[in-house]
Amino acid sequence: MRSSKKSQVRKMKTFDVSLLSIILLLPFFLSIFLGCTAVESSVLNKKEDEAEKRFYLIPEGDEIVYARRIASEIEKEVVILKDKFLSNFLDRIKNRIINRTRFGELVGNWEWSFKIIDSPDVNAFTTLGGQVYIYRGLIEATESESELAGILAFETGHVMGHHVHQQINKKLMNQPDFKPGEIIAGDKGWERLDRIFLAEGGAFAFFSNLEYDSSKIEKADEFALINSYDAEFDPQGFVTLVNRLGISEEPSFSWMRKNPWNTRRQKKLLAYLKLLPSFPFYEDPSGFNELRSLLKSLPSTFLREGMDEYPETELETDIQLAVLGNLDWTDSGLDVREGQEIHFDASGQIILQEGNPIAHCGPEGYPLQDLHQPFTDRNKGALIGRVVWLISVEIDEEKEQDIRHEVVEKFFIGPKNTVMMPLNGRLYLGINENVVGDNSGEFEVKIRIRKKGRRLTIYSYY
Repeated sequence: MRSSKKSQVRKMKTFDVSLLSIILLLPFFLSIFLGCTAVESSVLNKKEDEAEKRFYLIPEGDEIVYARRIASEIEKEVVILKDKFLSNFLDRIKNRIINRTRFGELVGNWEWSFKIIDSPDVNAFTTLGGQVYIYRGLIEATESESELAGILAFETGHVMGHHVHQQINKKLMNQPDFKPGEIIAGDKGWERLDRIFLAEGGAFAFFSNLEYDSSKIEKADEFALINSYDAEFDPQGFVTLVNRLGISEEPSFSWMRKNPWNTRRQKKLLAYLKLLPSFPFYEDPSGFNELRSLLKSLPSTFLREGMDEYPETELETDIQLAVLGNLDWTDSGLDVREGQEIHFDASGQIILQEGNPIAHCGPEGYPLQDLHQPFTDRNKGALIGRVVWLISVEIDEEKEQDIRHEVVEKFFIGPKNTVMMPLNGRLYLGINENVVGDNSGEFEVKIRIRKKGRRLTIYSYY
C-alpha cells in the first residue's frame, strides 16, 4: 500500500520544491484550471511569504523551552483528558501526520503533542513548538476519523506555516521598548512573551483566541488536505467538517469564529481537493466509534446545557483588563452569552487630548457631550462596552479585503456597573469617543463574572 501510494505522489510532483513553494503553487495550478489567478500575482505572493518565513524572532531551541512553559501555564487553567485510550488514539493520528508529511523540513525538532481539553466548546488551537490542543466539544462534533484527522492537520498547518510566530512577531514589534533586530531568547525573551500573554488575559486566553487573516486560513486549509492525504486519511473529511460547521446556525462555535466559513473558502477547498489523486485511504471506524463512546461515558468537569447530574452552585471569577485610551476597542478575550450578568469595576485615568492639561478623566468620563461619540448623551471618554456576534465573512476580490457581517450591541459602563449581556458574542471594552488617536493613558478594569453551574475556565461558557 505504501509503495503504491508513494509512486502516485511522485507522479503528482514534477520537481522538488519546498513547503512554501508547494503551498503557493497550488493556487497557481488552480489558475490553469479555473483562470482566476495571474502569474504576476503568484510571484508577488511567493516573495511576500518567503520574506515572512525568514523573519522569525525566536530561535528553535528557545522556542522548545517556551513551548513547555506555555503548556504549563495553559494546563493550570484547563483540564486535560488523560485517558490512555484517548491519548493513544490521538498519538497515532499525530504520528501519521508528522512522520508521513512531505513537508518534513517544517516539522522541526519540536515536541509535537495533541491534547484534549475537557470543554464542550467547539474549538482547537496551537501554541509554539508543535503544541496542539483540541476541545472535547470539537471532537464530539466530528463524525469520522478523517474529520478528526483533518482538523488536527489544519492546526498542524498553522504551526508548519509559522502563522503563530508571525502573530507573535506583530505583538512584539508593537511594544514601545522593542529594538529592531532584537532576538527573543533566554529568560529576558520569556519576560517579553509573558507580558504579551498577560495583556490579553494569560497564555490560554492569548492562544485559544488567536485569529488569522484569510490568506493564512486558506494556507492552513491546504496543509490540512495535503497532510491528511499523505497520512492516508481521506482529505474529503476535512472539507465535509468545515462545510457542516460553517452552515450551522449555532453562533458560538469558537473555531468557526476564528476561521470563518465563506463561499470563497468552500470553493478553494473543493478545487484543492480535486488536485489530489484518488487513493484507498485507511481509517479505523471501530476505533473512532470507541473514542466517541468513551468520551460520552467519561465524567465531565463542566455542566452541559440540559444536564442535571451535578449540583448547581454560584461561581464567581475576576479578571483584570487594561483598556487603552488610544484604542477604539480592546478585546477582552471573553465570549459571552445573552442574558449573562457581568460586573465591571474600573479605575485609572486617560487624557482625551495630548497636551491639554484639563482634558483628562476617569471611567466616569469628562463632563462634555457631542455628536462625535458612541453615546451622545453620556460623558466623553467614559468606559463603554460592546458585544460582537460574527455571522459570516466574505472576500472582496477586487480590494482583497475581508468583509465581516456582524451584529453589534453597545452598552454604557462608567466607573462601576453590572450589565446583562445583550447577545451571544465577543466582549470588547472601549471609551466613549470616536477620535482616539491623540489620547493616552488607560483604565484598569476588573471584570467579575457570576454564573450558575460548573465550568472549566472563565473563557468558555456553556
